[in-house]
Amino acid sequence: MLLPAQVESTGEQKRNIEQIAMLMKNAGILFEDYGGRSDEQIKEQLQPGQTEAYAIGDEGIQFPFADIKIINGQPTIYAGLNQMEELPVGVITKVGAASFEAAKQENHLYLADVLLSGGEKKMIGRSGIITENENFFIKVNIAYKRRNTSLHEV
Repeated sequence: MLLPAQVESTGEQKRNIEQIAMLMKNAGILFEDYGGRSDEQIKEQLQPGQTEAYAIGDEGIQFPFADIKIINGQPTIYAGLNQMEELPVGVITKVGAASFEAAKQENHLYLADVLLSGGEKKMIGRSGIITENENFFIKVNIAYKRRNTSLHEV
């Protein structure tokens, strides 16, 4: 089972995310082509309530390497093209609706995926499609399994 994690990134970690995105582009891993869709196709394929589509894909793209390490008591996400080039990209503050610590006490937590999202996007405007750029950011999902020891015995 997966839960989304809330991640906070410092200025340095945000720069690391941008650097990794550039490395992924240069390595031919990251394509900013809207999946080959035209503006009309993007408009037709938007889900109800969805107003934008990202060039790298609406769900984001998996980092080639990602790991979680406890650094100074904080669950820190590292990402990169590989483990040798990993950089810190953020700290997990919540898992689902709970703090990381509370979630960890109740569950065995595992890093399921770390996705790169953001960058160039197309949005529906009043007179058509508008192209904008935003900073890249990460989305993290955590897999969990309930701890047997945390359940109340009857």
